[in-house]
Amino acid sequence: MQQPPGGRLGAAGTGTTAEILNGINFASSNTGWVVGRRGTILKTTDFGITWTPSTYANSNTWYGVSFASEALGWVVGHTRSILFTADGGVSYAPQSHNFNVGDGKIFYAVQALDERTAYVVGDSGAILYTSNAGGSWTIQDSGWVTPLYDVFFVSATR
Repeated sequence: MQQPPGGRLGAAGTGTTAEILNGINFASSNTGWVVGRRGTILKTTDFGITWTPSTYANSNTWYGVSFASEALGWVVGHTRSILFTADGGVSYAPQSHNFNVGDGKIFYAVQALDERTAYVVGDSGAILYTSNAGGSWTIQDSGWVTPLYDVFFVSATR
């Protein structure tokens, strides 16, 4: 991500928060989201000059956020939570999954590859995959029992 000409990335604007922020994702040069502690989900449509808090009421700590477009994206965090939005973050809905291995309590990162495909990683070597916009999540065997903190794909095939 690049700073705007003459601008400062992370400069304080309206709608700032005192909460710790854990994840950031921009779907376009202007529209992005940050997530963090105590249910913090903030959206900007002007490259971070102003931030609008989500109306999703939850005190969960969010660690990862990824949007496939300005409308469709996922947020992941504590208590193995996955949230989904199809309206640019106006509303969020929890998505269910069957991951319940060991002490795995946190999903740390998500990457949306397109509007139907996403990967989530977290505690206990968790890897979850969806190919239907989160209608169902498939557990992938990572072979690890330690946490996976990030996920990155160059493209949908690599």
